Amino acid sequence: MEGAPCAAGEEEFDKRMQESDYTIQKMDCPTEEQIIRKRLRSMKGILGLEFDLMNRRLKVSHTLDDTQG
Repeated sequence: MEGAPCAAGEEEFDKRMQESDYTIQKMDCPTEEQIIRKRLRSMKGILGLEFDLMNRRLKVSHTLDDTQG
């Protein structure tokens, strides 16, 4: 058997989940990462954060309709 079918809510959730990548030019230390993490973690619709300090990149998994605000 290949896998159980998704529950109706899970399937809709999967369709809405997106990933957005950002370059943050002045992010280069764990303290700055924690500031950003604390602020974004409190936002509704943010599902996950992946930081790459060496390359100053942030990947955000979310269900937001608008990422510009």
